[in-house]
Amino acid sequence: MLPLLPSQRPLLMVGHGSRDSQGRDSLLEFAAAYQALDASRPVIPCFLELTEPTIQDGVDQCVAKGFTDISVLPILLFAARHNKFDVTNELDRARQRHPQVTFHYGRHFGITPEILTLWQDRLAQLDTPAFNPEGISREDTVLLFVGRGASDPDANGDVFKLARVLWEGSGYKTVEICFIGITHPA
Repeated sequence: MLPLLPSQRPLLMVGHGSRDSQGRDSLLEFAAAYQALDASRPVIPCFLELTEPTIQDGVDQCVAKGFTDISVLPILLFAARHNKFDVTNELDRARQRHPQVTFHYGRHFGITPEILTLWQDRLAQLDTPAFNPEGISREDTVLLFVGRGASDPDANGDVFKLARVLWEGSGYKTVEICFIGITHPA
């Protein structure tokens, strides 16, 4: 359990959204796990696009429970267009519908020690016989880092930065970075 916060305002967790039900369920499970740790306030999962509940649904749920102060946390890795504009535009729409509500917008995850540790742990799993049955050494392996790609140069730059930070001292021969869409290199 986490210590109680000074304010019990609800936490609106905003995920990107996915047509894949497993992607949707992952955010719902994450929100439920966080709610189990922080019982001091409601944790309301919602999505920017592609699935429901929407951000508007989440805000309406908070307002229906009488809240006028809402914390909003984007569950996004980097600060691309969705984080900078799309979520905030949705909050502006909600503010027009509910002018009495104050939103406190949190930060995307970004490159943090915890994110780096998560990636390092995942890379360490790839060294195990289950994923590397031939025991190929890191010195003989090129790390291919594949990002989603964005129209936002800051987010694309963060992909390069994260890849470089992970590669430094990792023992891999080198790192190559590419994207699956929107930008280059592909």
